[in-house]
Amino acid sequence: MLSMENGVLQGGINACDCGTGKTVTCLGLIEQAANQMAKAMEAGDLDEPAFRPTLVACPSQLIDVWYDDWNRFFNGPGRLVFRQFYGSEATITNPVRKGTLLGTKLKDLTKYLEALDQSDPATARVVIVTAYSTWHRRTLMAEEAVVEDDPKGKGKARADADAVAVDDEFDDGYEPDDDDEETTANPLMVYTSSLKHQFGRVICDEAHALKNGRTLTHLAIKHLLAPKIWFVSATPMINHVKDLTGYLSLLWKENWSLGTDLDAELFYGEDMDPSDVLDRIEDNDGSKADLITAVNRGQNIFQLEPARYSAVANQDHPDSESIGKALRAILSQIQLRHTMATVIDMGNGKELRIGENIPHYRITTVELAMSPIQRRHYAHVWDQQVGSLYTVAAGEDQSLEKDGPTGCLNMVTHRRLIHASLNLHLETLVCRVGKKSLVKDINRWYDAAKDFGVTHFFRQTRPAKFFRPYEDRLSMAEYMSGFSPKMQYLCHLVNKICIVEERRVQIVVDMPMNQW
Repeated sequence: MLSMENGVLQGGINACDCGTGKTVTCLGLIEQAANQMAKAMEAGDLDEPAFRPTLVACPSQLIDVWYDDWNRFFNGPGRLVFRQFYGSEATITNPVRKGTLLGTKLKDLTKYLEALDQSDPATARVVIVTAYSTWHRRTLMAEEAVVEDDPKGKGKARADADAVAVDDEFDDGYEPDDDDEETTANPLMVYTSSLKHQFGRVICDEAHALKNGRTLTHLAIKHLLAPKIWFVSATPMINHVKDLTGYLSLLWKENWSLGTDLDAELFYGEDMDPSDVLDRIEDNDGSKADLITAVNRGQNIFQLEPARYSAVANQDHPDSESIGKALRAILSQIQLRHTMATVIDMGNGKELRIGENIPHYRITTVELAMSPIQRRHYAHVWDQQVGSLYTVAAGEDQSLEKDGPTGCLNMVTHRRLIHASLNLHLETLVCRVGKKSLVKDINRWYDAAKDFGVTHFFRQTRPAKFFRPYEDRLSMAEYMSGFSPKMQYLCHLVNKICIVEERRVQIVVDMPMNQW
């Protein structure tokens, strides 16, 4: 990460697996970079020393993770300084933690930043942690756009100088929901930030929150104009390959624009001659000097241009070959990825396998048999649904052949059979509520009472309307698991481990509608 940060691009994506220490690695990066700058200053190798703090933006639930890792590994004299721009004294009980708070207003943060001495190496050790939603609500400035004509006759929007914060009415202790991360910017507004050039580095944890360049979260980070930026996420492209465009737009410098007359097919090719790009660059003002430097070093960072990648990825049906070329060319330059199986050369003939100190886990597959009554009910569901399990072209035989079924799998029917194999009550629920999406109904039932929706579930799945809901937890648990071999097996495990053996267990389930 230090090598990439000291290069032309000054950042990238840390996409290491969950549990491989991304938070600690990033804190180590901040400390080591600060040490390097301090040594360079002592050696007289810095012409104009500018030591600036690091901003860490993350979902609100991860702020405690950053604090705990800092407190455990980097707290102490001469180490990193932790400051928090989230929450208030009313919401934090730990007196030591309260000492890290910077207040709840933009003016509180501005006052702190202005007090930092950018000629002091200690400033580079300051880490300010905030939540995405809090950051854009407290710091992003918005002003109604004023459209003025430019010499070419095209309308150009600008903002007046008296822009105000997106949410300037912050009560102490109030924090916006993390859902605000996806709030889309108003196209009739111009957004700016009064904190431009205040941070030397921005680290974006769970960075897929920045995949959409039209959100306020993305703009609040972009307008900081931090020279170094890192995206931390084990799943950087969480939904679609076009998610990568959001990262590229933050890494790419606007003055690097290459124009649109380059061959798209050859642009991401491994055998492309970079001189073809250099010949097209009109570098009269020196704005492309970084691009030229990178190519001379063997780095084709011109392939990171977000507009060109967007044209490839944003199609309704992106060409897989083109996307494959683009991703290989781009991710090989900007993404770091380690897994639990990665072996690191520590020097002196020593090697370290990531996660070697983490206890190994064992996967055991258990085949569960249905009881006779469960099997009869499931056979009835199967007979009803199997006819639509595969879709075939018109005129073809829709029966199941002896050699096996043919055609495309009907995912709706397949999902219903999976639900029935988990709990036959779920098939009853679908039949009675309807084939529409159950998400809204389930959420409404969940919030309606203090029983997490189990009473509503019972009313929708009971054998007859005169059956009344059970009033004790044990009876209701028996009803819920009576048609579910998987839930019965989990109850057996809990009884065996917790009651009989008096041990503790943590159960993580991956099943539909698991709140029941």
